[in-house]
Amino acid sequence: MSLILHPATKQQYDRIIQQPSHALLMVGADGVGKTMVALALLAEILKIPPKKLNSYPYFLQVSPIANTISIETARDIKHFFELKTVGNQLLRRGILIEHAEDLTIEAQNALLKTIEEPPADSIIILTVGHEQLLLPTIVSRLQRLTVHRPKIETVTEFFLRIGKTPDEVKIALAMSNGLPGLTHAILFSEDHPLLLGIEQAKTFLKASKFSRLTLIDEYTKQKEDLLMFIQALLRIAESGLQQAAQKKDNKNIHRWQKILDATYNSEKALLLNTQPKLVLNDLIFEL
Repeated sequence: MSLILHPATKQQYDRIIQQPSHALLMVGADGVGKTMVALALLAEILKIPPKKLNSYPYFLQVSPIANTISIETARDIKHFFELKTVGNQLLRRGILIEHAEDLTIEAQNALLKTIEEPPADSIIILTVGHEQLLLPTIVSRLQRLTVHRPKIETVTEFFLRIGKTPDEVKIALAMSNGLPGLTHAILFSEDHPLLLGIEQAKTFLKASKFSRLTLIDEYTKQKEDLLMFIQALLRIAESGLQQAAQKKDNKNIHRWQKILDATYNSEKALLLNTQPKLVLNDLIFEL
């Protein structure tokens, strides 16, 4: 499995391959490619060709349903860990929980003991964009691997090497602001939560202040939905600021910097458990 890794991430990745942890927290911005890194890591540790991982009987991949990972799913994970494995290999079973911030509090508590003392033949990886949404007791029991954003030149070279045209890569990188996971999703028409967020953010930026206010209820149904929208808005603002700076367009530099600052403040407020509707309302009046 080909990976696009920042040197600091590669260093951590190689160290874990040499001395695997039984419980790992993979942290990085939404769209940076955490799932691809986690799957590659599991395939190497379990000594399975990446393409055969999904058919391997001792592998389980868990994703949120409607932005939630329920306590019932947490119980299924615990049951999966209780099943016996066969073989001589030290680590034979792997579980990947994507977007672990979507675990309900009840689900996190149900998994706490499993994460604290996973079976000797098993490894569990949680990917997360916002570790503040996980219980501190969960975070403290996991070894950390940070998926840093690679250099834009590295990402560009990778996608050109696998057959995408310079124009295709340029457009995708502009939309993703250089995030390799999101760039991959855009180029290969894959589902990615940030893609919906980007479309929402574009609609939001084009709308009048009054129209934005009418969108509050739609965008704040779930806290995780608003976080994804804010992440998308950050990506667009960062890309807009970069392009304006390249053109020395002072008017748009000021505009995008204002959007970026206001959005960063909104993200911080949301992660501090401020009410989502209040966060988005304040953002609208800041722009």
